[in-house]
Amino acid sequence: MIENKITNQLETILNDFINKLKTKMDEILANTAETKISELQNRLEIMTMELNKADVEIERLNLEKELFKERIEGGLGIDVLDFSKLKITKSEFIKTMWEILDNTQHNVMIVIPFISDLEVLEVFKMSSSVNIRIACSINPASEEHLELLKKYANINQIKIRNYPGEDRYIILRDGEELLFVAVGEDKSTYLMLHTKDTAHLAIFNSLAMDAWLRSREF
Repeated sequence: MIENKITNQLETILNDFINKLKTKMDEILANTAETKISELQNRLEIMTMELNKADVEIERLNLEKELFKERIEGGLGIDVLDFSKLKITKSEFIKTMWEILDNTQHNVMIVIPFISDLEVLEVFKMSSSVNIRIACSINPASEEHLELLKKYANINQIKIRNYPGEDRYIILRDGEELLFVAVGEDKSTYLMLHTKDTAHLAIFNSLAMDAWLRSREF
């Protein structure tokens, strides 16, 4: 009886030990498998990202190939210009401004950095039937600026306001033609747009009007 009881107790203890050992082994294996699966998932994500980058690069190269092919075959003759490095002299767009002013019939809005620039445009020679709005920087400490202001203020067809931006040249003629020149950071480069396209005018008209709306009577 005693031997059987001891044997049963030993079997119970052994079975408990085996079950605990099995449970522990299962936990270890599960943790190891989970870590391994996580590592594999991370590798898969990295590989997927690299493949996506490769696809984008292939598309870019194919596009460049097609563009190069079209240029060789004469399909494209114009490159996209980088205006941040393009040198356009002031005299070049002033000449265009003269031409636009000569064609003005009803009204024109002019935005220039300084009132002294008006002398170059010779707006006082324009027809008296043309309404002229001018926005420019006027320095109250400058006798030259004050004399010019008096000169232009006495011309009935001209309305002139102080706009201290000094960052653009604009001519908007009869709502039909626009010359927009943005002054670059170093004051020697310009971004220039000259258009009669109605869609272009609809987009850039707000930029032209911005200077007039922000200007003030002197």
